Amino acid sequence: MSAAQFHVISEVADVGQAFAAEVAKAQFQYGHSGYTGTIAEKDGFEVFAKPAGYSVEEVIAALEEQRTSKLAELLPADIWDAYEDKWGSAIAMQDDDGRWHFFGYAAS
Repeated sequence: MSAAQFHVISEVADVGQAFAAEVAKAQFQYGHSGYTGTIAEKDGFEVFAKPAGYSVEEVIAALEEQRTSKLAELLPADIWDAYEDKWGSAIAMQDDDGRWHFFGYAAS
C-alpha cells in the first residue's frame, strides 16, 4: 500500500471538534472503506506549535524538503516521524488566524 499527503483547514476553534468535523467530512466525501489517503484514515492528532514568523504552509514545505531549510532546524525532532507516519496521528497546527490545520500522510 502507498501513502498520500493531505492537508485540511478547519475554522472550528476547538481542536478536538475541528478534527472530528474534518474526519467526518472526508468520510462523507471518500467513504469509510479505508485507504482514502485523507484525514479519514487518522484515529487522532498530535498538536505541534507553529514557529513564530512562519506560516503552516511553510512548515509543510520544510517537512517535504527533508530538513534542508532554515525553518527545518526550528521544528521539533518528533514532528518528522509524525509527518511521515501514514498509520499514526495527524499533525495539528494552529495558524495565526486561529484556524486548525491537519496534515501529514495517510494510507492510500
